[in-house]
Amino acid sequence: MRASAILPAGIIILLLAVPGFALAASGDDMKFYASGDPVYIRGEAPGSQSTGLTAWIFGQNYWSSENVNTESDGSYTYEIGSGLTGSLSSGQYFVIIQHPMYNGVFDVTVREGWPSSGQTSAVSTAGGSFVIEGQGKLQGSAAAYALMNLLDSQNIDDTYTVTTFFLEEPWLRADETEAWQAGSIIELEGTTNIAQGEQLVYTFSPVSGDIPSSKQSGGTAYTTEMAGKSTVEYGMPYNLWSVDIDTEGMEPGTYIFTIEAVSEGNALQKYITLYEPVETPQITAKPTSQESAGPTGTKMTVETTTAATATQSPVSPVLAVVSIFSALLIGTAGRSFRRR
Repeated sequence: MRASAILPAGIIILLLAVPGFALAASGDDMKFYASGDPVYIRGEAPGSQSTGLTAWIFGQNYWSSENVNTESDGSYTYEIGSGLTGSLSSGQYFVIIQHPMYNGVFDVTVREGWPSSGQTSAVSTAGGSFVIEGQGKLQGSAAAYALMNLLDSQNIDDTYTVTTFFLEEPWLRADETEAWQAGSIIELEGTTNIAQGEQLVYTFSPVSGDIPSSKQSGGTAYTTEMAGKSTVEYGMPYNLWSVDIDTEGMEPGTYIFTIEAVSEGNALQKYITLYEPVETPQITAKPTSQESAGPTGTKMTVETTTAATATQSPVSPVLAVVSIFSALLIGTAGRSFRRR
């Protein structure tokens, strides 16, 4: 069973009882879906339980208009099925949900054979119309904006909301990171237009002939081949996927990562390089020799050890004075001894 694509909470449709109100879709609201994935539009439409709503769809060489039932609490769900999205051309589509408002009458409807035989039009009770099928028809965004202009008329009380989405062939993309330290946990992630909740399967294995199939370490064999599953998460405007791979015990070298949708059959392949772990050099203390003159003029060698990260405490002024005074006494005593 395929997962469904649901319009995100940020553009859940809420019909307000204000004539001419329109929630126009912005660039941030545009969602991308894979052809063959169902799309569900959910919203609330108070006061429409008896009449329902009208859902219009406009795209390149496609239009439709159909009634949508609402629940007792005014909520509704409009499904654009997988069979339909799988047959539609790739491109942008507009969905307009029309509410009849106070008079309970849809003031813009579809009329066949208007304005002449072989043509079908969207016609307003206020007198406006435009052709949606046949000679002179409007398509895609032009048809969507023409319908909004009819619904915006001050002479009718209908209101509406609109959103837009894109249909594309299914795809998966990955981030650009291609090198990781062997033994670390690889965090691979990317984007997709495949529906939220869809299951993805992946494999991670060495390039043929580049790395042995396994290695022996401490009597334990570690395989270099891995496989698993990932679930597509919601994202805007594209959905997201991620995979964590623990490379503990894997040899450095080149590996190939493959991920694909169970139902779609399309796959993404990416080469990953595992490099040798980098060892941090250890800084050790080194002894240094210093020569100084003794009390009798002989040379004395004093060895001191200084750590690379150690810091020397400042010498107390009292200790410095005492040291100088002691040196003077020792020097005086030495000279007195030589006179004897």
